Amino acid sequence: MIGERIPHIDEDLDSPDYLTSLDALTFHEAFAHLVSYKSMEIGEVNWASAELRAVWEKSKNAMEEALAVTSEKEREHYLYTANCGDYYEKYACMLGMLYLAQVWKHGGILELKACFDMGCHGFAKKCCIGTASAG
Repeated sequence: MIGERIPHIDEDLDSPDYLTSLDALTFHEAFAHLVSYKSMEIGEVNWASAELRAVWEKSKNAMEEALAVTSEKEREHYLYTANCGDYYEKYACMLGMLYLAQVWKHGGILELKACFDMGCHGFAKKCCIGTASAG
């Protein structure tokens, strides 16, 4: 569904441009994880729990590192770990999901739709600037 609504996001996932790929992956997986988290409705989740605040902090740190790396080998590593591994270790998925949960908390479904409609470019950095840890 995301690929049908956001032009070129599927191509961006495989882009040779690192930041384009990281943005697309973070955006895509953030929405996917948000709507499926623990098979619960978004309003039923305690997004401010200590566990999720710790996940947010760790994921934010990893994303900041990912955004700063310049070597091809490090970039490959960060693209891989963005979406692979233990559930709460997938920093791009977790940071994006928690950022979107905060967007929802502050503006509801209309704000989530507006975020979705803006697309994926610059999304990874936006998630680091966001206030997802505020609960």
